[in-house]
Amino acid sequence: MDRRVVITGVGGLCGLGTDAASMWKEMREGRSAIGPIANSELHDLEGMTGAEIKTLPEHDIDRKQLVSMARFSLLAVLAAREAMRQAG
Repeated sequence: MDRRVVITGVGGLCGLGTDAASMWKEMREGRSAIGPIANSELHDLEGMTGAEIKTLPEHDIDRKQLVSMARFSLLAVLAAREAMRQAG
């Protein structure tokens, strides 16, 4: 069975930026987000070097939902919302 996929929007968050455009700009300029991790929640890690997302973009996710979401879920939702906005 052949399936076609059309990518109409891109979204993302990483240590370089909180949207696809800023991430792409930083990558084109040759910047790296690797450095010391400052997040106190990660104090149990053996290595404290990585690419940390220090600030999140503004969002309208209800606080009640945030309490029940893992951080990776929140990041996925924010990236998906950006892609959907971009796709129109």
